[in-house]
Amino acid sequence: MKIIAIEMSTNQGSVSLLNKDMVIVEHSFTSNSDHELTLFQKTDDILKKTGLELENIDMFAMGLGPGSYTGLRISLAAAIAFAMPDNSICYGVSSALALAYQVFLKHKTSSVTVLGDARRRKVWAHNFKFPNGIKNYFEERSLLTSDDIVSGIDPLSVVVSSEPERLTEQYNALRGVDICVIEQPLFPLAGDIGRIAAFSHKLNIPSPPLQPIYAHPAI
Repeated sequence: MKIIAIEMSTNQGSVSLLNKDMVIVEHSFTSNSDHELTLFQKTDDILKKTGLELENIDMFAMGLGPGSYTGLRISLAAAIAFAMPDNSICYGVSSALALAYQVFLKHKTSSVTVLGDARRRKVWAHNFKFPNGIKNYFEERSLLTSDDIVSGIDPLSVVVSSEPERLTEQYNALRGVDICVIEQPLFPLAGDIGRIAAFSHKLNIPSPPLQPIYAHPAI
């Protein structure tokens, strides 16, 4: 199965081509005002480099966030448009899960908490537990204020964010109780989006709704 995966939930976007769960080529780029054009250019570069056409792609996977509203809308629209002519599979994956999976692989920890700025003086926290790797994980989502950030985080988890510069107060509070915090920003990768989509599809797990994951409930 050939997969094109797109991840644009942060200002560091990426697009990958996978064969099953193996990344063949991945291009990263900084999202800016021309991120839609950049996405199409990078996708075209990958297809030309590998001698493939969109009709040769079996699945289009995309990160669903939480994250940049504009980036998520563009990646969703692009993936659905790419898939439509040949009725190819579209599969959505939590961008937070992809980032947690990256940390899980590197640090061999069974619990990872991904944090992000939810605005309105709150932080979104998605905790993932991997008792048996990516094929069997548990997720808990919450919205936390600065006052309950410490009590709301699994003390055994590794904490990571794509925007730690916006979470200085929360990071300081977590350091104060010796919770393991990754200081540098890390970003979800399209390759991990594609791997998770491949695993999930193979296990007959249906895709979540193809719409952005919002930090706050829609009103």
